[in-house]
Amino acid sequence: MGGKVDVLCDQTSGRVPAVKAGKIRVYAAAGRAPVAPLPDVPAISEAGVRGFEIAISFGLYAPKGAPKPALDPLSAALRKEALDPEVR
Repeated sequence: MGGKVDVLCDQTSGRVPAVKAGKIRVYAAAGRAPVAPLPDVPAISEAGVRGFEIAISFGLYAPKGAPKPALDPLSAALRKEALDPEVR
């Protein structure tokens, strides 16, 4: 948005307001279909790049040496959500 990056491959979800305001131009969505908040942005295959797929993973991080009693509830909640069919 500061005019210093020519190309960026990144998740657009947090940048939808900037895209809609014209501060960032999105050429294609890396998934198999357009993303819901930006229906006018084509999927990358619709933009002419065939065979391109990307998988996104997420991580949960804590500082080294974080106390186990603080991490255990977070780990349990993450395990529970990861097993939920709707989340998967």
